[in-house]
Amino acid sequence: MSSGNKVYDVIVVGAGVEGSATAYHLARYGKQTLLLEQFPLPHSRGSSHGQSRITRKAYGEQDFYTKMMFEAYKLAADLEKECGEELFANCGVLCVSGKGRNFVKETIECLERFNVPHEKFNVAKQRVMYPQLSFEDEHEFVLDHSGGVLRADKMLVAFQNQFKKFGGMIKDGEPMIDLYPGSIVSIKTNKNIYKAKSVVLALGPWAAKFLPRIGVNIPLQPMKITVLYWKEKNGSTYDVSKFPCIIVDGATGQNDIYGLPAYEYPGLVKICLHHGPDIDADNRDGVDNEWVIKTMKYMVSKHFPTLEQEPSVVETCIYTNTPDHNFVIDTHPSWKNVVIAAGFSVVGAGIEGSSTAYHLAKSGKSTLLVEQFPLPHSRGSSHGQSRITRKAYGEKEYYTKMMGESFKLTEELERESGQELFVNCGFLAFSAKGDGFVKETEKYLKKYNVAHETFGVAKQRIKYPQLSFEEGYEFVFDESGGMLRADKMLGAFQNQFKKFGGIIKDGEPMIDLYPGSIVSIKTNKNIYKAKSVVLALGPWAAKFLPRIGVNIPLQPMKITVCYWKEKGGSSYEVSKFPCFLSESAVGKYHIYGLPVDEYPGLVKICLHVGPTIDPDNRDGVDNEWVLQTIKYIISTHFPTLEKEPSIVESCIYTNTPDYDIVLDRHPAWNNVIIAAGFSGHGFKLSPIVGKIASQLATGQTPAYDLTPFKINRFFKNKL
Repeated sequence: MSSGNKVYDVIVVGAGVEGSATAYHLARYGKQTLLLEQFPLPHSRGSSHGQSRITRKAYGEQDFYTKMMFEAYKLAADLEKECGEELFANCGVLCVSGKGRNFVKETIECLERFNVPHEKFNVAKQRVMYPQLSFEDEHEFVLDHSGGVLRADKMLVAFQNQFKKFGGMIKDGEPMIDLYPGSIVSIKTNKNIYKAKSVVLALGPWAAKFLPRIGVNIPLQPMKITVLYWKEKNGSTYDVSKFPCIIVDGATGQNDIYGLPAYEYPGLVKICLHHGPDIDADNRDGVDNEWVIKTMKYMVSKHFPTLEQEPSVVETCIYTNTPDHNFVIDTHPSWKNVVIAAGFSVVGAGIEGSSTAYHLAKSGKSTLLVEQFPLPHSRGSSHGQSRITRKAYGEKEYYTKMMGESFKLTEELERESGQELFVNCGFLAFSAKGDGFVKETEKYLKKYNVAHETFGVAKQRIKYPQLSFEEGYEFVFDESGGMLRADKMLGAFQNQFKKFGGIIKDGEPMIDLYPGSIVSIKTNKNIYKAKSVVLALGPWAAKFLPRIGVNIPLQPMKITVCYWKEKGGSSYEVSKFPCFLSESAVGKYHIYGLPVDEYPGLVKICLHVGPTIDPDNRDGVDNEWVLQTIKYIISTHFPTLEKEPSIVESCIYTNTPDYDIVLDRHPAWNNVIIAAGFSGHGFKLSPIVGKIASQLATGQTPAYDLTPFKINRFFKNKL
């Protein structure tokens, strides 16, 4: 278990933005550095995910932050030069406060002391400069011209990539179990023991749980922040080119609100309460935050009247606060080689498109990959750490045929990228007798010589006693199946695509497509031309394809992704339990699950259905019935799990009426390829789908019969 005699100069524990920045600087200084992260990277579990954060030079009365910010700006500019990416959008920061509050006054004094360009004004001028806002006469304003938006996810990845370029090593998916002090500090994880001369603990929300174990009882409090995106009723007055970031001091009487211009989602502005319910970091979503949403709906109606009154997208982040809201950065009281950093919380390149682009570039084609959102993002169907993969598909033999090659292509991508993308924990299919799902699955496992085992409830109770099923259920275990590391696989496709010479343009939504022997794609920034175009638009296919004469009956659907804690033991660990799918759980719903991997001690079990949505308004729907249904299923079939989910996240499916994919040429334009409706199939099929789509785009004939995936299957009058 030990990593041998190797002793690092420094181990940094926690690969959030503070830990990653620390590791980057250490490696840059020539120190042998190991960066440890408990979750597989990238992840959305703590405080460092998301596309955007506010940055500013003035901090009111807190001069010590302003002094630090000047160098922070210079270091961010250095990082931009090193990585070749824009990490900062200089749109300004507007600070607002009302009568009897000193925030704007102290901010102005600070800006003046440090000669930062700014503009102060009253409500009369605000109504001219920013008529989309509504404030009473006693409010005052200052615009810090130096401030703006940090491209948060890109900045985090830049720190990590540059860290590796300077010789640093990252070990993710390794939670720290213990720390042993001494002149050489030892860190024990779930996989190894690592040694270093010094250790930096940048544990984010988990600092509150770990630090008391080493005698540091800092009063840290993790807090759930509800991140809300709002749509303009008309116009584009909140675009990043027209509107600054905003901080409204004491907007609710006690708590601040903050906002960032439309950037992450086209047409959606981020406005949030700078407060939320206290939480346990391992049970982030087991709290009531309805009061936060109600408070923000009132604030938006009062101060941002040109926005819709319901948020279009709802996401989650975690703050970690100290009582004085200043962070902690210090050496351990007894061990000077242990540094603690805590309390820092401050205000169609999906899988199919990325796989297609990868195959095209690998075959020597000059390829551009265009994505509407800044990468990485969690807006569609391709985010998250894990997906199920399997060879057998019930009665749909055409998928089983494709999966053989898909597995081989995944292995090839693993070799190229040097990463583990597949965990062979097996796949368990189960259903009530007479349902047909298990029988059809078994039939094709036999036909294609896939190792498997069939059994009834009696054997299930021995093999998987944590499950509870009545007599009459049947099971088949596909030994070849398991779990794909989804985010890593998506990143591998994109990174290899770039290595093969491909170019990615993210943050560029497609506005229009002009057909012809040369196809033109118009985005919000440019017009690109190509001999062929592949449209892998995910949930947005349902909105765009009718504009080019393709009226496929696609339906986006919100899927509620739930993680559940075991009452005791570890029987759902990935080394002990398989992925699974059932087409006849209690209530006759399809459910699926994956073993403990993403969150320590939490198993993912979800309903394979949800409310239909507009992808630009993902969270403006009621999904309470989904939660109630899956809670009933958990209590019935998974009795060793807690009855309330610990974490609740969101994903989007895009379904066709027959639940088969669309992979075909446009009915009129052979050089426009359409790939859509992949939900329930996407990741496992992506390696082979990308290959097939690349063949269609280059005029080749794929080796597979694509009849089940044709567009014309939906219409009586064939196209």
